[in-house]
Amino acid sequence: MEFGVDMHDRPITWTLVAQADRSQGSARVDEQGRLHLTFATDSESNAAPSIELHATDPQSFGINANGRPWIEWSWIDDHIDRKIPNIDMFAEDTRPGKGNNRVAGGSMFGQGILSYVRYDAANGNIEESPSVVTGRKNGQPHTLKIGKDSNGILWFIADGHGRPSSVLKDAFEGDHSSWKSLVIRVRRGEPGEDFVFTSLKMGDSFDPPTTGVETGSSDSTAAAIQPPKPEKPYPRINVYAFDRILVFGGVFGVGLLLLLVFALRGR
Repeated sequence: MEFGVDMHDRPITWTLVAQADRSQGSARVDEQGRLHLTFATDSESNAAPSIELHATDPQSFGINANGRPWIEWSWIDDHIDRKIPNIDMFAEDTRPGKGNNRVAGGSMFGQGILSYVRYDAANGNIEESPSVVTGRKNGQPHTLKIGKDSNGILWFIADGHGRPSSVLKDAFEGDHSSWKSLVIRVRRGEPGEDFVFTSLKMGDSFDPPTTGVETGSSDSTAAAIQPPKPEKPYPRINVYAFDRILVFGGVFGVGLLLLLVFALRGR
């Protein structure tokens, strides 16, 4: 199956990863060149079903000739309760000594776009989430472009908003992101549900964005997600003052009642 194009405009060939324990779904490309991942009607929705496609090229899809590779993919969000399924794609550098450095992004964990850069180190997995587009919406198209500039900095451009990451440059200087392995996957879809990737492109001459650049920390996902604005508080009542009014009113009322009683007796 062919979907997307590499640096030389050659179609990228994908293989559907078989699920050994149960039938999860199918993959097809329509007449408009869009990729459809469709969960089987008999898939077990409570067993975290997934559909996964793999593509590999020992020549890195021709993108690393200039040392400025880039990849861009687009998809349409589709969610349940704004949290699942997780729709994402990975691009991995599998060369020896490069820590399997990889980038990933998609609609996941309640976010319209959530992106990652990772690599394996002696002390564990090193990870950063450079960019986030908050909130999920059914039918919302998204585009994520990831590229390496001439200084070895990775750029994550999520729906036109760019943010840099130096994690891989710090670890491997400029020699990283020669992506040889690609993965497209959807996890925890409902039976019969269809997910669409609309395009995939790759190139070898990335230039960093000049507009839409965001600033601020990208050390964690939480740093990029703004908390909701607090609701306007209700007016507060001074309980002590209110009690004094009640006491004064009660005393005044009793006094008027006594005056009325004495007045009636004096007649």
